[in-house]
Amino acid sequence: MNQMPKVRVLVVEDEAIIAEDLKVGLVEMGYEVVGVAATAQQAIKQADEKDPDLVLMDVVLQEKMDGIEAANRIRAKRSIPVIYLTAYSDDAVLERAKVTEPFGYLIKPIRSRDLHTTIEMALFKNEMAKRLKESQEWFSVTLRSIADAVVATNKDGYVQFMNPVAEALTGWREKQAVGKALREVLQISDAATGKKIQGLVGELIRTGEAMRMTDRSVVVKSRDGSRIDIEAEAAPIRDDKGSIRGIVVVFRDITEKKETERKLQESHEQLEAYSARLEEQVEERTRALENSQEDLKKYSESLERTNEALKMIIEGVEEQKRDLEKKISHNLNLTVKPVIEQLKSQELTETASILVKSLEFNLSNLFSSFGLKLMQEANRLTPKEVRLCEMIRSGLSSVQMGEMLGISTQTVLVHRKNIRRKLGLARSKRNLTAYLKANF
Repeated sequence: MNQMPKVRVLVVEDEAIIAEDLKVGLVEMGYEVVGVAATAQQAIKQADEKDPDLVLMDVVLQEKMDGIEAANRIRAKRSIPVIYLTAYSDDAVLERAKVTEPFGYLIKPIRSRDLHTTIEMALFKNEMAKRLKESQEWFSVTLRSIADAVVATNKDGYVQFMNPVAEALTGWREKQAVGKALREVLQISDAATGKKIQGLVGELIRTGEAMRMTDRSVVVKSRDGSRIDIEAEAAPIRDDKGSIRGIVVVFRDITEKKETERKLQESHEQLEAYSARLEEQVEERTRALENSQEDLKKYSESLERTNEALKMIIEGVEEQKRDLEKKISHNLNLTVKPVIEQLKSQELTETASILVKSLEFNLSNLFSSFGLKLMQEANRLTPKEVRLCEMIRSGLSSVQMGEMLGISTQTVLVHRKNIRRKLGLARSKRNLTAYLKANF
């Protein structure tokens, strides 16, 4: 089982016998004596170095600085409870000692029971004081950290506290506002009428009930004259017995919220106006559409007649085109084909024979699907590539095509590669000759 740590005591006494008696007695009571000082300077130094839980301080010491001054300096650095020891009950000394906020006062000779009781009471009071201070600091930090503005007053309506947000909205610093009437620091008025809201403190103390100012538009007038839209709530501050000790007002800046509402209202009005204009435009266009239906019907009928005429013209053009193709084919058969047949009957070189065959092939395909499709591909293929396609489809080898065109076999292969790329066969393993025969 863990034992409680011993209370550490610093004894400040210039009479060695008394100091020793105190030390022995304290140890017997279960306290730990961390040091014994005979002068004020020693007391201050040991308090800094050993940080005791409590100091027993003789009021009258040998040097110029007495125990009261030493206690005052110790307390200025550390919150260490001090119990004064003195052989006198002088009123002047007692008044000086009160200023240092002592936790006890013992008259010599000191009885053990009185010493023990006073030490325990001093430690208890010090612990309560620490807790109270921590609670106050926590409460103060909390109020200063929240996003809302907070102002607190006493029961007479004088400001006792303001957090930074309240300072920013009112234009008052806390140090300037403390002690001033709430109505002077927090000037609240009705936004619609501009009338000040008076008697807030008196009304809250009279009714004892909280008040919310959110059902109307309220503004606070800052110290620089600017007006800020706010929402505010006020409530009485009660002690543990239920008595009213003051009031607290909590308020927040809603300027942006008001501006948003205003813009929303403007947008709503603009939308309504636009909707009205849109309805008018729809009605006008509906009337215009109804009025133009007859014209549209007439135009549709006219367009149908025009389409029929165009159809007849196109059919006539196609018929003329077919007649022209027949005439050209007939003339070629009468004029060119006999010459080709005569050439074929002659003994020709291999090259000349290939050229004659190519000429015969081209004439036979001049009006075939191959010739027509090849002409459509002319926007992608060069004239030489078109001719090569004819030769490839006729089954000529690359060597033969090179001899006929007067180019190297390697150049023919380059042209074939370009033809495959332009026809979309670059990544395909499909045979070019078969492709040309199947698609042209």
